[in-house]
Amino acid sequence: MLKKSLNAVVVAALMLYAGNAVAQKKKITLDGKIFDVQLKDDAKKGEGKPITDELSFRSGKVRSMYLADKGGFGDAKLKITEDSSYVDEDTKQEILKMTFEGESMSSDNDKFVLYFTGEVDGEDITGTLVWGAGGDKVKKSYTYAGSLRGKKKKK
Repeated sequence: MLKKSLNAVVVAALMLYAGNAVAQKKKITLDGKIFDVQLKDDAKKGEGKPITDELSFRSGKVRSMYLADKGGFGDAKLKITEDSSYVDEDTKQEILKMTFEGESMSSDNDKFVLYFTGEVDGEDITGTLVWGAGGDKVKKSYTYAGSLRGKKKKK
């Protein structure tokens, strides 16, 4: 009798554990992702060659490699303003959709700040980078678009 009761408890515990494992959804984040993007200088109004950049995400922060080199900007702490996901009807895979913002001070000159805004939709990313120069002054403004490193670009 004790053996049957023990078996029933073990089976119930296993079913409860399996049910929780299925119910818990793996959180999709930007951490560890690198996006290859093209920066367009907004002052040039679509003219001029785009600048190749890399946006890397880690530990809840984002970094523009181009502006880290050019302006001494470090990692910007991310503030996620919208976070959701959906299932792609063709591939049946869960797709990340996220809107974010952040800012970083320049290590070369404390009066400069870099503002990030962006949206990730699956493997694609778009947004703006604004290089501020004290108060409301804008030194440079860029619009960017790109895709997750290692993924083929859509035609």
